[in-house]
Amino acid sequence: MRRKALAAVVAILALATVVPASSSPRPGRELSEMIEARQRFFGKANVDPRTGDVRDDRVLLSWFSVANYVASFNGTVVLVDAWVARGSHSGYVPTSPAELAAAKPRYIFIGHGDFDHAADAAEVAALSGAKIVGTPEHCDSIRSQQEAQGADIGCVLVGPEGAPPGHIKELDLIPKVDISAVVHVHSSVESPELADGNRLPCPPLWNALDTAEHPPTPEDMEHLMRHLPDARGGNVLYQFRVGRFSLAWHDTTGKIEEDAPAVVKTLRKLPPTDVQFGAVLAFGQVTNCLRSLGQYIEALRPKVYAATHHDNFTYFIGANARDLEPLVRDELARLPAKLQPELIYTYDPDDYLNVKPFTFDPKAPRWR
Repeated sequence: MRRKALAAVVAILALATVVPASSSPRPGRELSEMIEARQRFFGKANVDPRTGDVRDDRVLLSWFSVANYVASFNGTVVLVDAWVARGSHSGYVPTSPAELAAAKPRYIFIGHGDFDHAADAAEVAALSGAKIVGTPEHCDSIRSQQEAQGADIGCVLVGPEGAPPGHIKELDLIPKVDISAVVHVHSSVESPELADGNRLPCPPLWNALDTAEHPPTPEDMEHLMRHLPDARGGNVLYQFRVGRFSLAWHDTTGKIEEDAPAVVKTLRKLPPTDVQFGAVLAFGQVTNCLRSLGQYIEALRPKVYAATHHDNFTYFIGANARDLEPLVRDELARLPAKLQPELIYTYDPDDYLNVKPFTFDPKAPRWR
């Protein structure tokens, strides 16, 4: 009997030496969830199925409503803004704060603290361990939302409290990625500028059909109502530079030439911008349509402009991207020919979590 048992053990050990690597122990649940989440946002081809590492030879962004993106710079996963649009609808955006946290972002870059940009930042940071990057006011507001749960949220500050428009800070957070944070201004209702292009008012038109097709749950409605009073806490534009490639992102678009000329000067001193992600929606639409957007494009002078904050994200002030597209194209056509960028235009909800439009090769000749 002992000989038979010993023979069985030897046979098992021998078999173990020829078992293929693919049958090695399955990864832990947290790693599995990270891999699955990253593959959802960035596509399976861009994520190592064993480790969850994201390829470092591409800059990748995946849109999840408003001006919110899961992004990868040099293989480091971050969020820019953090809110999954819901409350005026549910299920319109195919992700959740839990899935954002599962992707294990290292940082959450906050443009400003309004509900449609930061309402999920506290939850995602607490679940993932991500640090908040933003103003002291952003940090205080987001930390206060998690005090009851006792989470310790780390912050990287882009300047002192109340930093004026035009203030700039260089950030060293991601290996081989240079980051400039520029304080600018939020959009506002403007006086009509009839002498500058004679633009007609073009207030956004909320598309009620999206809500009818995706009715909100009570939980999502409560979440929206609870975060409507969230503090704005300053406005920050970020420029990310990977090698010779640079990407600028801003989640609001103010009248910078008149209200904040120091911002224009600072933006024009930045290294050249290749791709600009800039908010379409602006309170200035009520009088001057998208005039303010043109001012940012003139200041940054990108080769490519990617429209953002152009989806039907909430009641009355949101609009479907298809309805806003003619206005965006008209504003670009008003620019001097040499300043007119190539347009990347995406549509809600079809392009949520679609990385293909926002996959950039930093070594591509066009960025040189």
